[in-house]
Amino acid sequence: MTNAIFSRFPFLNFVKILIFGILLTACNNDDLGFPTGNDGPYAAGYSILVEDGDVLVSGFRGQQGRDLTTSFWVNGERVDEETFTPLVKNQSTYRKAIDEKYRKVQIYRDAQGELQTYSFDQGSLAEDGKVFYYKNNTIIKMDTDSIGTVSSVGFYDDTPLFAGSLGEISGSISGGSVF
Repeated sequence: MTNAIFSRFPFLNFVKILIFGILLTACNNDDLGFPTGNDGPYAAGYSILVEDGDVLVSGFRGQQGRDLTTSFWVNGERVDEETFTPLVKNQSTYRKAIDEKYRKVQIYRDAQGELQTYSFDQGSLAEDGKVFYYKNNTIIKMDTDSIGTVSSVGFYDDTPLFAGSLGEISGSISGGSVF
């Protein structure tokens, strides 16, 4: 029926082809001059601490979608890690960018002033059936009846409190999934 209409009205064939051509070329010319997120330098803060009147910010910087590095700022001025770290008081934590193994990293200064590094894989569910994290680059496997991933840590009285996603593996049409 549709073909009969188009054969009787050649103008509709022309309109159909014209609309298709406009849509096809519009998809290729969608640059409206807005930044795409990969243009130029960018930065963001992960952790904000206020210590003795100083505002400490840890975060990341990058350039054109690459060269992601941890950056530190004190009172709005960029500083290196050696300047930043002594300003962090005991029982405080701050986040760094990913490490060379693409793990999310948090640094904690305990009550004795010792620095501890906690890192978390991005998306790994289990190691030998156990939920895990890394403390000072040593894998720590947690006893749990669930499966999931640990993604951050907070502290109360030098005791780590973990957050993440836990669930159970259930079958689905496409295989096992965590719910």
